[in-house]
Amino acid sequence: PTTSSPTISPTASPSDAPTTLSPTDSPTSSAPTSSPTIHQCLELTPSGCCRTETDEHGTFDEITAASAAQCVHACTQSATCFGVEYNPRTMVCELHASDDAFNHTESAHEDCIDVQCFQCLTVAPTAAPTEMPTTQSPTDGPTTQAPTARPTASPSDAPTTLSPTDAPTSSAPTSSPTTPQCI
Repeated sequence: PTTSSPTISPTASPSDAPTTLSPTDSPTSSAPTSSPTIHQCLELTPSGCCRTETDEHGTFDEITAASAAQCVHACTQSATCFGVEYNPRTMVCELHASDDAFNHTESAHEDCIDVQCFQCLTVAPTAAPTEMPTTQSPTDGPTTQAPTARPTASPSDAPTTLSPTDAPTSSAPTSSPTTPQCI
């Protein structure tokens, strides 16, 4: 499937007034749309024949396809297809009718060289919501709470100076964090 990058469109500036929709003469429907079912097919790696957990081939129908893309497309058109195995040397496309053939791939066998295995996932459309979403009305003032901590003292213009000590200082680590002392 071809995908395109999302585009960024500017949105209208927010207003203080809630948006009001006018009624229409035609009825609206909350029924599901007729959008197609979406199939996502992912190639299993490493390349090779599709295999079940017990190294079986799984249940499939064979068709002829000119390419892996054509084979995958045939699967996406079937409601009972869970994935495909495509051999470009023989142009054989296996349409798998169960999801158990996608446990792993086999590439050591001579017949599995250059073979591709694709597992297809189906995402069906969902029904439209049945209830109106809830919205909050704008408020007259901010909804943040006032700070609770007291402000700190204003800084002074005089620099802080430390007096030298006679005792040597140690740079060895301590077991608890040190707190600087201001004089």
